Amino acid sequence: MKKLLLLLTMSTIFLFSSAQNSFGIKAGVNLATMSLDEDDFSDGIDKALHPVITVSVLGQIELSYTANLTLELGLVQTGIKISDDDDNYSSLTYNNVRFSPGIAFNASDEFSIGFGPYLSYLLNGKMKDHYDGDTDSETISADDIDDEMKLDYGLNVNFNYLINDAFLISTGYSLGLKDYNAEYDDGDRLTNSGIMISIGYLFGN
Repeated sequence: MKKLLLLLTMSTIFLFSSAQNSFGIKAGVNLATMSLDEDDFSDGIDKALHPVITVSVLGQIELSYTANLTLELGLVQTGIKISDDDDNYSSLTYNNVRFSPGIAFNASDEFSIGFGPYLSYLLNGKMKDHYDGDTDSETISADDIDDEMKLDYGLNVNFNYLINDAFLISTGYSLGLKDYNAEYDDGDRLTNSGIMISIGYLFGN
């Protein structure tokens, strides 16, 4: 899997550098969650959106006047946050390298809609508990995670607005298709998802 990610990285860098189109950087927030069944929680315990970060490089290759091939590679944090009525919470955050190819269709010179898959590899993570004003955290190393749990894949949809052919505002939804409980016959389906909001800057337009 690490060799595959290295190959994707080198291929993306080559395409960015060789294509006579645009490339850029993007950063923002992922309002992450996982598909836990809230009916299993105690009274007063709820899932909350877990704001974590995304940072990536991206490239855009023109296919036609109305469509572009997009390639994005970067760090995407995922996870979940569970809180109670007294503002106590527990959170789980994972750091992933994510590759996201896609197709963006231009609705106008400024606005586009993008679709595509993603492939992620989990690097490490952190658990955090906040109770009665005290916070404890624990780092999760790569060695603590089973290899079959490190891979994630899914689909992205993005709505992009370009200002002055350079400044990019992007919102979207990421739907994980990897079921982490698939090996358990009686386990509920457990997948990642997130609402992503980011800003970026494109060079070469």
